Order: sequence, then C-alpha cells, then structure tokens
Amino acid sequence: MQSSLQLLLIGQIQPLIHWHGSKSVQLIMNGKIISAVIPTTSSFERSVVMKEGFYSIVLHAHLPYVRHLEEHRLEENWLFEAITESYIPLINAIEQANKAHAVTLSISPPLIEMLADPLLKKRYHLYLKNTEKLLKKEYRFQKENGVSPGLLNFYKEKYARIRSFQKRWQGRVLDAIIQLDKRGLMTCITSSATHTFLPYLLTEQGIRLQVQEGLRCFENHFNYRPTGFWTPECAFNELVDKVLSEEGICYTFVDEHTVSLAKPSPKNGTSSPVLSPNGVALFARHTELSAKVWSSTDGYPGDEWYREFYRDIAYERNWAYIKPYMHPEGIRIDSGLKFNRITGDVEKKAAYEPERAKKRVIEHADHFRQSINEQVDQHGRSSSPPYLMMTPFDAELFGHWWFEGPLWINQLLNDSTDSVHWITPEIYLSQYGHSLETVSVPFSTWGRDGDGSVWLNERNSWVYPIFHQMEEALLTLANRFNNQATEFETNVFNQLAREWMLATSSDWAFIMDGDTSTQYAVSRIKEHETRFHALLNAFISGEATTSRLNEQYAEYPFLPKVQGTAFLNVSRHHNQDVTKLTTRKTILMLSWEYPPVIAGGLSVHVFELAKALAKQHYDIHVVTCHVEGCLPYMKENGIHVHRVQSLQPDARSFNDWIGGLNFAMVRVGVELAKSYRIDLIHAHDWLVAVAAVGLKQKLEIPILVTIHATECGRTKGHLNTRQKLIHSKEQRLMQEAKHLIVCSQAMKKELSHYYKISEQKISIIPNAVSEARSYNYTLPTIDTLQIFSFGRLVPEKGFQTLLTALYELGDSIVMNVKIAGEGPYKTVLEELITDYKLGNRVHLTGFLDDKQCSQALALSQIIVVPSDYEPFGLVALEAMYAGKAVVASKVGGLKELITNGETGMLFEPGDVKGLCEILIHLQENPSLIGRLGRAAADYVTRHFSWEQSAIQTGIEYDRVFQTNKLSAH
Repeated sequence: MQSSLQLLLIGQIQPLIHWHGSKSVQLIMNGKIISAVIPTTSSFERSVVMKEGFYSIVLHAHLPYVRHLEEHRLEENWLFEAITESYIPLINAIEQANKAHAVTLSISPPLIEMLADPLLKKRYHLYLKNTEKLLKKEYRFQKENGVSPGLLNFYKEKYARIRSFQKRWQGRVLDAIIQLDKRGLMTCITSSATHTFLPYLLTEQGIRLQVQEGLRCFENHFNYRPTGFWTPECAFNELVDKVLSEEGICYTFVDEHTVSLAKPSPKNGTSSPVLSPNGVALFARHTELSAKVWSSTDGYPGDEWYREFYRDIAYERNWAYIKPYMHPEGIRIDSGLKFNRITGDVEKKAAYEPERAKKRVIEHADHFRQSINEQVDQHGRSSSPPYLMMTPFDAELFGHWWFEGPLWINQLLNDSTDSVHWITPEIYLSQYGHSLETVSVPFSTWGRDGDGSVWLNERNSWVYPIFHQMEEALLTLANRFNNQATEFETNVFNQLAREWMLATSSDWAFIMDGDTSTQYAVSRIKEHETRFHALLNAFISGEATTSRLNEQYAEYPFLPKVQGTAFLNVSRHHNQDVTKLTTRKTILMLSWEYPPVIAGGLSVHVFELAKALAKQHYDIHVVTCHVEGCLPYMKENGIHVHRVQSLQPDARSFNDWIGGLNFAMVRVGVELAKSYRIDLIHAHDWLVAVAAVGLKQKLEIPILVTIHATECGRTKGHLNTRQKLIHSKEQRLMQEAKHLIVCSQAMKKELSHYYKISEQKISIIPNAVSEARSYNYTLPTIDTLQIFSFGRLVPEKGFQTLLTALYELGDSIVMNVKIAGEGPYKTVLEELITDYKLGNRVHLTGFLDDKQCSQALALSQIIVVPSDYEPFGLVALEAMYAGKAVVASKVGGLKELITNGETGMLFEPGDVKGLCEILIHLQENPSLIGRLGRAAADYVTRHFSWEQSAIQTGIEYDRVFQTNKLSAH
C-alpha cells in the first residue's frame, strides 16, 4: 500500500506537491500536473531537508522572426540550423536524463510561432533532406579518396536520430517541448512578443503590449499562463518591473551585478534572489559558474578536442561538387558537416574524434558538478534563505556554437551520486519566497559592460527615433478610438501594432552592433516602418480595406491573435499618471549642457542634482541639447531626459546655435505641458534664458534659476559688445526669476554688486560630490612629485599661473605635471609649455572621462587649482574628496571651501611666487601632503553631498510654490 503525502508550499506561486510512495512526485502548478519518477535518495528530496545550496540551469531559446513568403531566404537557415544542432539534441538530452525540476526553458514568441508554422516545417524537411543527400555524396567522395568512414558514420547516426525524432513528432518540435513541460522535465516560460529591448521603448503602453502579447502567445500554445518571464537581454528597470508585476509575473532573471548594486545592499549579497519594489523575484546569474561555459577564453566550449565551428565542408569542397547543396543564388552556406576539432590556435586543424570529445564532455560535467559543490561548501551553510546558483544561457550555445553542449547537459543531469541539489526558480520561490528581501536595483542588462550599450551606440542609435515615432502614432490612434473602435478599426490597429513589434526586435540592434548580417537587419526595420506608415496613411485617407489587411498579415503571419489593448486602454493609464501628479511636483529643468556633453562643471551639477531630486520624490524632466547617438527621450536614474535639436543645427556661431536651441526647448516644453502638470521651471545659467522666460510666459509657470557663473565676474566688469549681450540675458533671467540659487557667498555678493539683486532673493547651496565615484585615498609613494590640475582650458582658470610657477621653480623640484581638459585656451598653454621648455615634465592630456579622472587623481599627490575666477570650485571639491592635498588660489568659492593650512593651501590669484613657495614647502614636508588630504576628505564627506543639496533645493522649490500661491491670491 502506497503512502501519500501532500505538502502545500507557501509562497508567491503556491504549487501543490504530492509524493506517491517513494518512487514518484506530482507537482500541480498553474493548473497543470507535472509528474516524474524520482528515486528516494534524489537530490530534490534531500535538498528540501538539507537546505545547503541549490543549482538551477536556465536556457533561453530565441531567434528573430525570419519567416518569409518567398523561398530560399538565407535567414531561414538560422532556424533550420538551430533545430538540427540545438533544439532537437537538447530535447533528446533532457528527455533521456529524466531529471525532474532541473531545467527551465524560456522560449520566445518569435521562436514559438516559427516552430508551429506549417510552411517552415515543410521547408525544414527539405533542408534536412538536402543535408542527407550531401552526406551520402561524402561517403562516395571519401571512399574514393581512401578516407575512413568513421566520422561519416557518426554523422549518419546523428541525422538518423533527427529523422526518428521528426517521425515521432511528425515534425512538430514545439509539441515535443510542450510534452517535456507537462512531464516536469522542463519548466517553460516566455519572453516579450518580439524580444524587444524593453527599457528603450518610449512608453509604458509599449512595454505592456510587448509583455501582454508574449504571454498571450505562450498561453495559446501551452494552454496556461507562465509565472516567470525572461526580459530580453535581461534588461530591467523600474517601468519593466511595474509592468511585469501588474501582468502577474512572479519572477525574472538579471545579471549578477544588478543585485550586487541593489539598495539597500542585500544581506546575502547575490547568494539568493531578491524582490523588486513591485514584488517581482529577481534571480541573479552566478557569474563564476556561468563563465565556465560561456567564457571565450576559459570556457569548456574552447577545449581543443571539441568540434570546430568555423570549418565546414561547404567552404572546402570545390564549387562544382558542393553547388547542388548550396543556396540557389550561388552562395556558399554552412552544410552542418564539420570534420575538424578546435585543435588550438593553429591554421591546420586536426580531425574531429567524437569518442575523445565525449570523454572531455564527461570530464567537464564532473568538473562543473565539483565547482557547484565547492560553491555550496563555501557559501551554503551561511545563507538564509538557502544558497542558490543560477546559470542562464542562450539555448543555441548548446549544439550550434558548442556542438557537444547537449551531451554535456545530459551528463550534468545524469548525476549518479546525486551530489547536485537541483531546483527550478518556481519551486525555490514557492518554498522560500516569503523570506526574500525587497530592494531597488539599477537599470542593467547581461550585455557588454552590464548596460545597454550593445543595443544603443553609434551603429544602431538611428533606429530609436523610428521606433518611437511609430509608438507615438499608435498612442495617437488609440486616443482617437477612445475605446470605441469598430472591428475593422481594431484590425487595422492590431496590424500596425504587429508591424511596430516586428520592427523593434532587439536582434536588429544586436546584429548592427556586431556588424554581422547588418544589411538584413536594416532592411527589416525599414520594411516594417514602410509597411506601418503605408497602412496608417491608407487608413487615414479611407483607402484601407479588409483584403489589404489580410494580404499584409499573410506576408508576416505573426501572432494571429494579437490584441492591442495596452494601447487602446491608454486613457486609463494616463489618468493614473495624472493622479500621481497631485502628490508629486513636476520640475522642468533647462540646461544646454548635460552628460555626455561635459564642457565644465555645469553638466555634472545638473545631472547629480536631478538624480538626487528624483529620489526626493520630484518628477524631473531635463530638457537639453541633442547629442548624436543619444535617444530623443530616455528615462535614466529616475530622470526624464528630453534631447532637442537646435532649430539652427548648422549655425556658424555658437550664439546662433544656442538661440535655435532655446526656441526648440520652448516647443518641447509646451508639448510636455500637454501631458504633465509642470509646477516649476528650473533654469541653469544664461544659455537657457530665452527658453525659460518664453515658457514662463506661455505656461504661466514660475522660474527658479541657478547661476553658476556670470560674465561680469569672469571679466571683472569689463565687457565687450558680445559680453554685454550675455550680461543683458543674465539680467533679464534674474529679474524674471522668483528666486535665485548660487553656490557660494562670493557669488551672492557678485550678483548683488553687478546685477543689483536683493540678497533676500538669493540662496546659497554649495556644489557636492558624487558618492558613486570611488577614489584611492592611499598616497602614492613616488620619488617624483606628481601634480595634477584639471578644468576647462580658459584664461580665468589660471593655468598660465601654474606654468609660470613651474618655469620659475626650474630644477629645484623633481616633478611630473598633468593638466587635463579642453578649451579655447589650449593653444596658448601649448605655446607657453614650449617657450618655458617644460615639455619633459608637463603634459596636456586633453579631456578625461570620470574613470580616467579618478585614476589620475589616485596617482597624484598635489592638486593645483590656480583660478583667477572661481564661483565655487568643483574641481577642488572633487580633489579634496579624493583625499588629495589641494593648492588653490584665494578667490571666490575656493577661499570659502578651503581652510588654509588645514584642509588645503591657499595663495593669492596670479601670485606665482606664492605658489612656488607652497610647492617647495610641500616637497620638504611630505607628511603634510598626507595630512592635508585626509583632513580634506573628512571635511567634504561630512558637509557636501548631493542628497543635502537636493533637500536644500526642495526647500527653495517650496518657497517659490508658496510665494506663487500668495501672489495668485
């Protein structure tokens, strides 16, 4: 008589597990029954009790939608090769291993649709038949040339297994996957509709449509809705989190650095999953384990005994011989018959030996299991909830790129010692979901550098304006329908949504980044863009017909049951946004300079302040200048960034260009006001004065202005004709502002003296330092004195004073001096270096980015800030925060920032002799250098943070709001 034990596992998913005696287990989840034979000493049973450490493998199967009406498209071979080398071998390997609750498979909607497509199944049959004919021909060829048929027998058996699979499943590969899912040998989930890079979409509605249609496609084929979801490229941000949660997704996958950078820092680090702010469980990739497979240098697939991917007989046989099996247009394409092994970094490759490769597979599977257990020994007992190692891979790596990959997975699953405690994310979450920590994570991907640079760079950035224009058109059309669309209108909208989704596949940007099949990627984007606008124009003009719709769908019969409800319900989402605006103030921030444009300290100030204000619950919209390669709109670090093109982009003078930029900013501001209730305009310096005043008048919104520097201050009141024009714009902006912010007492006096501004209208909020930067506070032990100076190369920065002092010092100090920056004064400084014969010890480095600047600071002992005019002294602040001895001129904000002899050294501006004396004194007293640096770092850390600046700025915002209310009454 069999005993039966039922366990209700409490968590977010709440599945039900039944043990029948000691031989089998049933898991009821999402309405499906999963059953499989499990031995009594199985790793699953023991791991439930032991709770030391679990391992989970996730395969992501995806290809772009390459189904075409016309025959012999090269791109269809991507699918056929993947079926032959990856999907069928993986299905066989997992089924043979019969290991329940071990493998998770994410299968994307484009791949689902192609595997289910009757036309592609027919074409795959012909593809397979063609390869088998070539294999028979090779038998004759090699026999005639006296070659042993051993390797050909290996391929004959391989294709016999594929034929057997095809016969068993009648060519329906997807049915085989669904059956493994039902049996619990594979847990299947899905991804977005067309594998779009979700954070780069323009709207929440666009993200929601991609998610909804991905789930709908999966449900249509698998007959249940998955609780897990693969975000394409593991790209994750706040809006993706919100949409996934609202669509019922319980978990997704991220790269390891996503969790390691979470706030607050999880107590277990990356040893267990975490919950997002919206309750989605984030399973992080175990980088160290994953690298054993995917590393291009140390990964298993690079072993010399494995099959060489890049050698195929299609490129080795003469054309007459191979032509019947190649593309009809006379193009050589991979045949799948590859006879060489990797061998090593040599041109001549040795013959492939399947049995020797199989031995290496067994060794590598054992090594991987050993690595898993080493991780458990190191981390398992100290982790609560239990330690989890999760390794996600592209499914196509196994079999296609790494020929032996499916066999490796089979060997890994066939663990006779049951040393690995296998688990799926769903089961882990059901058991331990209640004890996961909730954290906030940054925008991240699993791509190069962990960001989105693969999918947004100089090669592919041009695509996003196209995608966003199409997305905006869908929004406009949805507003027009107002949830009362006819059946025909709905069909038109759905076809437009289908074209937009197919255009936005992340594959196209990825292909362009790698410069592989770029022509095809570009053509697909432009084709769907053309089809989209042709249909839209036909609809608007009344020329669209049902027959035209049917013809357009037939060309790409993708997602036949698509429903654009995410867009059609746009008014509901918009109303929710309006509700939020009643509790959060929206600030329109204007600045011509914003990263990646960094001409001076203004760019860093605006970025850091906006980021800190966003954390203080303000909705910040920064309007700034267009930058080649950057999106017109992007939300990053909680900031809405709108980049606009000057109306005079090719203007000869900067003044004309900036004038055109201001008018463009007014246009954008007016448009934004239609969607958002803007409460305040925060303008930075005279360069946006025209836009700020214009928007104030058009929108009747108050202005607050931060003055970073003035023309009178730079010239000490001696203005030429051009400078007088700037001065008048500064004067007008200050007069129109409700309130002004400056960064130092010196700047407050400057506005009062030169511009006759009442001191009651001016508040002082100092600049700050970014905690994100990491500095080395350890003083370099270098015999040569290392001096660093950086900033915009303009006369008022006083670099000429530093060069003259170095000339006066001569050989009395052994030193190496670096001056970093760009600007119009560079030529003058180069001439001074030549005239003073300082070329052997003074180097103009040009512009340094944040990382390079941090490195230069870390390797320096003394930082010289020789400014003649300095409203605040952000360069000095950064250097002090880096724990360096700062020598600065006693001017403007510098003399307020530095206490002479305690947190730095001061000299009178332009005083060459005074600067020389300080440098000699520091050389003779090296301990003073370290003491000044430590005191400076301590002082800055305690008093200058962007969080403090944001709080003070918020107080000034409230002052303006209150003043505005009183004046309104």
